Amino acid sequence: MKWIILLLAVLAAFTAQAQPLQPTTSEIPAFSQALLQEFLQGKAETRNNLSILLPDAEPTIRKAAKGGAPFNAAIDATFRMAGSREAYHSFLQTLQLPASSVTRLTEYAMYLFADNSKRNYLVPSLYNYGTKMFIDTARQWYHIVTITPQSSEIRKYPTAQNIEVADKVNPVLVLTGQFKDKNFITDSLPQTNFYFFLDGVLGEQTGENEIREYFECTPTGVFLQQPPVPVYAFYLQQQTATTPESPSQESLPVPQRADEAPTYPGGDDGVTLFLKRHLRYPDAAGRYGISGYVIVRFDVDTRGKVKNVKTIGVKIGYGLEDEAIRVVKQMSDWIPAKLNGNPIEAACQLRIWFDK
Repeated sequence: MKWIILLLAVLAAFTAQAQPLQPTTSEIPAFSQALLQEFLQGKAETRNNLSILLPDAEPTIRKAAKGGAPFNAAIDATFRMAGSREAYHSFLQTLQLPASSVTRLTEYAMYLFADNSKRNYLVPSLYNYGTKMFIDTARQWYHIVTITPQSSEIRKYPTAQNIEVADKVNPVLVLTGQFKDKNFITDSLPQTNFYFFLDGVLGEQTGENEIREYFECTPTGVFLQQPPVPVYAFYLQQQTATTPESPSQESLPVPQRADEAPTYPGGDDGVTLFLKRHLRYPDAAGRYGISGYVIVRFDVDTRGKVKNVKTIGVKIGYGLEDEAIRVVKQMSDWIPAKLNGNPIEAACQLRIWFDK
């Protein structure tokens, strides 16, 4: 039986298929061999600089052919030696590596540099200089975001699992611009679309006013945030709730601060047991191997009844939202929230994970 893991359970990390940010298995030894030749036979200045930036330079470069920490150390040292994205790109070209490898290794070097650099807190989860990768929990889309002092770039790709897009190599969207506080400013986006960051999540708002969320991951697709926590939908609702000139947006009541939050009989274990017994994995999701979590928001009234059930955050589709709403509506009465000992109505939120 297909079932879920809720709330307190840790979302298992996954490894995506090869993405442009991750060097291929053939590029790792090719880079190492070319760098070793440059180190032994190239300019004395290069040899001296690498000897300073990379302890035990020659043996480390030889070990870099097998990947892992020596490869990362060699990449990081050569990037710091070059001093910028453009200079590093030119340096790799002098090693006579293929153009595609030069691009991929440059991005990977910037990823390592960003991981070791000081964060720019005006752009949460990103750095003032470097490359990061973001992917959605349904594993259908990923973004590679590159920030340099001069300009920034966002590229959107379909994953190998995205059946709606045939071309898995080229990006479906390439944007250049600048990050201003939390917003990505570019002239090439329609006014109804925009990208922005909030609490470590890359958000994409489409022309249909749909918010999609993407979470930072390693170059191999492993989430850095465990589990990935969505932030945008609730944030936007909070913002628009106090904006009278936005009548098309739903206004949320200001919640009372309860002394005791609503609880389900049996606590979290009771919720998990109920969902295991009643949740069904939709046929459409199973047919295409779709997985991910759905966030369900609902109210528990003073009698413990569940009402106003809806989903928030990124919409996955394939029947997952409908099934999550259906099963939450079937839940038995909760123990209502209390304020000063009296039951009050309060909002609840459940994160329901669907997997094959």
